[in-house]
Amino acid sequence: MSHHHSRASIRLVTRESIFDEDIWNFEKLGYAENERPSGYNNMSFYDIQQPWLRDRFKETIWRKRTSVQAYTLISYLRIGRSLSRFLDAEYSRPTISVITQNTLRRYLESINDKALATQSSTYSQLNEITTCWIQWGLISKDKYPLVTKEMRPRKRIQSQPKGLSFKVQNELEGHVDSEDDEGSRMLQVIMETGMRGSELLALKKDSMSQDKDGDWYLTRINRKFIKEHTIPISHKLAGTVKTQIAYIDQYCEKMEISNPHNYLFGHRRKKEFKTYALRTLNIRLKKLSDKLKLTNELGLKQEVSSHTFRHTVGTNLINNGVDMVTVQNYLGHESPMMTAIYAHLHNKTMRTAIDKAQNQLIDIKGKLYSGLDVIREIEVIEHDDTPIEAKWLKHQLATQALSNGICALPVKQTCPHANACLTCTSFRTDKTYMDVHQQQLQKAKFLVNESKAKNFSRQHDLNKQVHDNLITIIDGLEAVND
Repeated sequence: MSHHHSRASIRLVTRESIFDEDIWNFEKLGYAENERPSGYNNMSFYDIQQPWLRDRFKETIWRKRTSVQAYTLISYLRIGRSLSRFLDAEYSRPTISVITQNTLRRYLESINDKALATQSSTYSQLNEITTCWIQWGLISKDKYPLVTKEMRPRKRIQSQPKGLSFKVQNELEGHVDSEDDEGSRMLQVIMETGMRGSELLALKKDSMSQDKDGDWYLTRINRKFIKEHTIPISHKLAGTVKTQIAYIDQYCEKMEISNPHNYLFGHRRKKEFKTYALRTLNIRLKKLSDKLKLTNELGLKQEVSSHTFRHTVGTNLINNGVDMVTVQNYLGHESPMMTAIYAHLHNKTMRTAIDKAQNQLIDIKGKLYSGLDVIREIEVIEHDDTPIEAKWLKHQLATQALSNGICALPVKQTCPHANACLTCTSFRTDKTYMDVHQQQLQKAKFLVNESKAKNFSRQHDLNKQVHDNLITIIDGLEAVND
């Protein structure tokens, strides 16, 4: 990867000084703080029991450090530990001679209860590591190849990623609204943005910004591809982040600790403020789903992990008629293939989106718009520090579908009116909603008479306005030529 080959800091440590150590520091290996997974400062070789195996894994990590990301080094080490445990269980005193094709086949078979992704990455990395050992003369050339194609884990039926049902989403939203603690604030961020768990944990206190329209954005480090990623967020979420910043400042002051990395979420560890491990986040989510007794619409127990919310946000965006390219950019997917897994949900929504763009739309004053006008209304203001991609996202998420039309407010902006679209100048509708409007008119007539009879003057005025706007809308829609 181009990010790493020019590290000026690679000379921070010499081979002689580090090889005697069993704990290696990422910083000394030349990885900046934002180039390694949150919560990881060191790599420990202690769990690789056999000295000859430990030395070979040290050699692998030392030589590979200039060309691969920190994530990869951690997974090499994970394989080292797991292989060491396997050898320890299988042989009384394993030496290098036990590393044969047969042993590695049995080792790979021993992990076939793990997730397919884990099996596949272990297979390909073990192949890469052992091939390097042979090239570097760390193991006899006549043993090549140690890992063969037949050892590759068998593909299982690919299940589609599942978002949480609306029932579960509502229960979680209810929980978030009723609690005000760090856990529910973390949940709120991940439920709205669908960011990866590692990105949530790496968020900084200064990760939020505002554009000239007063709309808010959140910038995270996409650790998978080592780059910044900015997306629009709702005003409600911006409020939550501000609350969390105040909470963290207070916490650090009370504990008399510093927050050198400026983390948004975390706790005291060894007299310093550190973020949580991803495992901690997922354990918390599991405890929460047990506590809330979450079940899906079939009444089955609903497991929740940080990644579930990524699928949920992807699914919700597609179902709301947001196009694939926008969803890809919003979630920070590197390739369209990653986004395409949500596309099987897409046909009906695609149709609706096309219909919207082609139909003539009308507002509460009877003014006509085309679908494109609605999108153009969302100004993208220049002379602003917000990244252009983030503005484009705000622009793309601009039209949200309502039960009776389209809202021309940005989708991430909390509407200041409680369900009062029919008095709102951002409201647009078309002929496909005619039946809904007829029903609404009946209801509005009833409410006008009711509030008049009961002398509720404020309600009467509001209901009268809704009633009159509906007549304007219905007349306008009837007048539109087919």
